[in-house]
Amino acid sequence: MDLPHTTASPAQEATVGRILQEITAVGNRLEGMDSAIPLLAAEMKSIRLDIAGFQIRVSGLEQQEATMENHLNTTPDRDQELLYLCSKLIDLEDWSHRDNFVFSDSQNK
Repeated sequence: MDLPHTTASPAQEATVGRILQEITAVGNRLEGMDSAIPLLAAEMKSIRLDIAGFQIRVSGLEQQEATMENHLNTTPDRDQELLYLCSKLIDLEDWSHRDNFVFSDSQNK
């Protein structure tokens, strides 16, 4: 699928970075922590991203991002493509789902 490329603003890049960091952190916390799963499921059930027709839904134990990951892994310019998809995700001034995200202040990688 050929998608036109756009350039995300620095604010969009920073926000998307925080979103992806939070999703990654939750995935890492879920791995191998059976006793924490009910708490994490309740905490993360409302996170949902729609990116240019790709959907990532974090709902308790379920993290569906294979479609987007597969697309990005087969794209020659992965970073530019990710910025394009993320630019479709948010208009920072008018994004009704932004309150569904809770960002941590940590810089965990």
